[in-house]
Amino acid sequence: MARYTLLSQLITGNDETDQAMMKQLLQELFQFQRQNSRLFKASNHAVKPKNVGNTAGFRKLLSFEIERDTLNLMQSQSAIWISRPSEFWNPHLSSSVATSSYSLESSLVHLYRQTLRLDS
Repeated sequence: MARYTLLSQLITGNDETDQAMMKQLLQELFQFQRQNSRLFKASNHAVKPKNVGNTAGFRKLLSFEIERDTLNLMQSQSAIWISRPSEFWNPHLSSSVATSSYSLESSLVHLYRQTLRLDS
């Protein structure tokens, strides 16, 4: 039977040394896994670089587009919000405005502001 060293026996107690050793060990294991994938099929574990699974989420986030109604609301109010930032939290839409003509985001902003007005 082949001899191998337990990871716990490699730990030195020096964080810098141990981190470098762990990084090197994981890189070697990752390369070995890529070259010998059949050996890892029976394992419940896999080695992969950090953030590998996040690329799809980042792409989705970067492709997000603001709905036209929300954009219009933000553009129509931006001058007020820039000159008086506290106005962002004050209700500015008339209660007679039908929220159904706005996007979901705009409707939520409108309803939130109405609630604030009613609570004060």
